[in-house]
Amino acid sequence: MTIEEYWDSLTQNEKFIFQRTSRYLLKQTFIVRDKDDNSRKLYNFVSRNADLFIDYFGYIGFEVLIDRESGVAMLSNRGSREDSEDVQTNHLRLRKIDSIILCALWTLYADRMREGTLSRTCQISVADLSFALEKFGYKDTLDKTTLRDTLTVLARYNLVHVEGNVGEPDCLIVMYPSLQFTLNKEEFQKFAEQSSLRMKKTKGGEDIESLEQEYDNDEEES
Repeated sequence: MTIEEYWDSLTQNEKFIFQRTSRYLLKQTFIVRDKDDNSRKLYNFVSRNADLFIDYFGYIGFEVLIDRESGVAMLSNRGSREDSEDVQTNHLRLRKIDSIILCALWTLYADRMREGTLSRTCQISVADLSFALEKFGYKDTLDKTTLRDTLTVLARYNLVHVEGNVGEPDCLIVMYPSLQFTLNKEEFQKFAEQSSLRMKKTKGGEDIESLEQEYDNDEEES
């Protein structure tokens, strides 16, 4: 069935849901089934009509991936770094601290997967995150404003949800299963090696500011 035939076979309501779901994916990248009722509706529609979404987004260089075990539908950019700048405009550029916090959250989620303690809602405290950052030598960077700004960015893409006010004792961070698709093992290994080197040099008395120059720049591409 061609994409035109598939489109014609949809009801008017299904066409409306397709349009809404497509715009949601373009804006937020991930649909997390268990986030709320609206997300469940959009996820189920993508899951039932996977071929239509795959064909549609394939025209603009995206893959539509559906992980039914974790209940996540997502867009993945098929482009490479050699593509023209115009094609790469959809890439999100993270600040270094955003990438560090994302890596720490990734490790916390991965740890709970290995322990078999994950449920549909996996919550951690800010103290849990601070401890994860401390293991990589970054605890001092976690001030309230920085953390709030970073979590706002990550929440925008359905990676986390913050319950309460950052800085308050009862503040919780809900980690969504979409986190597991933000990094691969090779990317995390590179981060861990850089962090280990940073900690060793810091303990040896080298100035933190000089260490920052070892990284490529203040932004990382995601």
